[in-house]
Amino acid sequence: RLHPAIKGVWGAQSSGANIVSVNNKISGKNNAGPTPAFASYRKQQGFNSPIGERPVFAYTTAINHLLRKGSPQRLQVGDSSTVFWAEKRADMETSVVDIFGEPRKDDPDRQTRKVTALFKSIHHGRYVGGDADTRFFILGLAPNAARISVRFWQVTTVGELAGHIVRHFEDIRIVHRGKQPEYLPLFRLLASTAVQGKEKNIPPNLAGDTLRAILEGCSYPRTLLTASVQRCRAER
Repeated sequence: RLHPAIKGVWGAQSSGANIVSVNNKISGKNNAGPTPAFASYRKQQGFNSPIGERPVFAYTTAINHLLRKGSPQRLQVGDSSTVFWAEKRADMETSVVDIFGEPRKDDPDRQTRKVTALFKSIHHGRYVGGDADTRFFILGLAPNAARISVRFWQVTTVGELAGHIVRHFEDIRIVHRGKQPEYLPLFRLLASTAVQGKEKNIPPNLAGDTLRAILEGCSYPRTLLTASVQRCRAER
């Protein structure tokens, strides 16, 4: 009730939604019987999880800033609105968006340059800029009715994240025609598993699960294989 709304999460209410919220409150009827599970010690709504005014202002202001329109630290993958930031200013805060986002029309080679620079820095044994040990944070948010759910949350370092990204591009390396991009953007990888290659046919959770696997350096989700096989069957 007292938390400012968070805006900019794709699929959530345009007026904003909340991460911290309680739907019900004790009614006169509830007062007569046992305390409902959502009203521990008869505390109603937000009083179940009290947070100080300064932390509330801090987290909502920061998230709204990262989710703002045109934010260079925001990436939309499937139904997950993902934001990235470091404990201090680092190139990776925006580079990761350029690497996994669709190539810009005004600069189609931007993604290739970013990935190439990342490969070179890893092969030389250090991340460019000396930020390898800088802590890095990744937050994936998804709409959930009138609320926002945390799809995934990761704390890592710039160097570790860079290693995972390089490993991903090495894993999916494939011989291709000269006019195709050297490094396949995440959107095109996912679209290639969808029927007719259309974005609307990408399974809703597949995008977020695949991005999470890449960023954490884990195995790709089994649903990625399932989607690929289903497209082969559908289109023969």
